[in-house]
Amino acid sequence: MTIAVLLLSASAGCERPIPTGPVVGTVELTIDYGAAGKSRLTTAVPCSADSTVLSILERAQNIGDLKYTSSGTGERAFVQSIDGIDNEGAGGSNWIYSVDGETGKIGAGVARVAPQQAVAWSFGDLPADMKYDIDSPEF
Repeated sequence: MTIAVLLLSASAGCERPIPTGPVVGTVELTIDYGAAGKSRLTTAVPCSADSTVLSILERAQNIGDLKYTSSGTGERAFVQSIDGIDNEGAGGSNWIYSVDGETGKIGAGVARVAPQQAVAWSFGDLPADMKYDIDSPEF
């Protein structure tokens, strides 16, 4: 049996990751709805020195560009839905982030971003390096 394991594990709680520092530039945020068939969103989002991938989503929500839901905080933060499109779990489409084209390998709540970087959230299949066979000895 093969299941998908996200490195961003879920936990209880709904604290929002609001950056505390002054705005030092912008990050390009792209939401690719992929399998959901909705038009792609690209917007410039204010960035501070302490911004993370998750806090960029929060700022985009605060300025009215999108809505998202998440659980957990910090390294255990888990994005559950963007604009009403929910993760489907193992075998389905899920939200995966990347920064400058590199798939995220740590929680969105601790993945730092800087001005001029590009953050993308894509709804689709998990990349091969994020899928694990639970019957395998490495799991």
